[in-house]
Amino acid sequence: MTDAISHFEQSDEDKERRRQVIEDVLVAFRPQVQEEFRDLIGREVPSPRDALEQLAGTADIDRLLKHRLLIDAFRRTPELERGDLDNPVRDVLDSTMIGDEDARQARVEVAKRVLDQVAAASGDARLQDEHWERWVSGTSALFGFTTHEATFSACDDERMVRKRRRPDGQIVTSRLIVAQFWSDRPPAAFARYINPLNWPACSAFCRGMRPLSPPIELEFGYDCDLEETVRILGRTLTVPLQMAFRNRPDQGRVWTRFNIAPAFFTESVPVNVDTGTVSAEAMPGGPARTLVRATKYLHWNDTQPDFTKLACDFGWSEFMVQMAESCLEGPDTSGTQVAGVGTSVDDAIKRLVDEIATECRDGIGASRPHLEKLIGRFTGPSWDPRWINDLLAIGLLTMDRYGSIASSVRRFADSLQDADDREGR
Repeated sequence: MTDAISHFEQSDEDKERRRQVIEDVLVAFRPQVQEEFRDLIGREVPSPRDALEQLAGTADIDRLLKHRLLIDAFRRTPELERGDLDNPVRDVLDSTMIGDEDARQARVEVAKRVLDQVAAASGDARLQDEHWERWVSGTSALFGFTTHEATFSACDDERMVRKRRRPDGQIVTSRLIVAQFWSDRPPAAFARYINPLNWPACSAFCRGMRPLSPPIELEFGYDCDLEETVRILGRTLTVPLQMAFRNRPDQGRVWTRFNIAPAFFTESVPVNVDTGTVSAEAMPGGPARTLVRATKYLHWNDTQPDFTKLACDFGWSEFMVQMAESCLEGPDTSGTQVAGVGTSVDDAIKRLVDEIATECRDGIGASRPHLEKLIGRFTGPSWDPRWINDLLAIGLLTMDRYGSIASSVRRFADSLQDADDREGR
């Protein structure tokens, strides 16, 4: 598209304003969200018309996100009510056009006709990939979409997958969130985007990545426990995450793998499953050079309304769009650069001991219910042959635990190679 909007150096106030504009559009067209989260929103939700006017007047929201918000909103509007929104819809489209006013207005009318067709297309009311493809094919001559805009796919959050929760290892049904796009840029160009230390600078929803432990610097990346802070619908959520950032030596893949950090998990953490990968990888044979993909599994651990069902539309899509558009420029921060903290052998040893102790403690707790069931099958009124299932469950937990310990030992070995005081040890 045209020159990318830089969101670096923006104040928290600017980010908060941008977040609220995005949320207002989403909530204004979803009465069920307004009702369920009314007590948490903490402000009056504008009318659909006013929400679109705010979107049109906000210059630092990228074109890609404006189009996706607009299509989703218009599809959710009953057909008989769409005419009342024609003018604010045109204003949003006009805000994404370039050229003099006469040329823009003519192109706006063409885009509006395509939007009407997309809004009337069959299928679920929410924006789907086929709707976006129809929009791109009908308006590409007007906007000259880039590869990443044309191939942007976000966000699929309808799949539910069974994952192990923290800290007891129980299997729970978790929400799978997937978003991706293709790019003509090489994977290494996304090092800034993939590095979690930069996420707060790019996303209006991500407010902080605070180090919880000294980073373990590796030759091609780093490991670090970080506290992620996210702001959504007036609520601030913090989650401790184990982050592993890697940049493959051949520059063919850059990725971050994350999971809940067991050493810092408490009952106050709002989720007990938060794991996934954000990556940019060379993919021969695809529609472009590089596939950028973000995958996240979430399970809510709270008695309040489940925020995981909002993550896709309210945060994850914006996260992908802003990073694709804006986080490719500026100084390279693909190293650790966590408050200037280095890693010593003593730091690495302490981290290893903490991780192994936590895994063993969690493993004992997770095995307890299976062991109780196993004993109960022998001491109950009748012998129950399903004891074998309990034994297998304990064995599976043991395998998972020792797999995690092995990963910790591998990270410890890697850290020794680069520790500042490794000589003489």
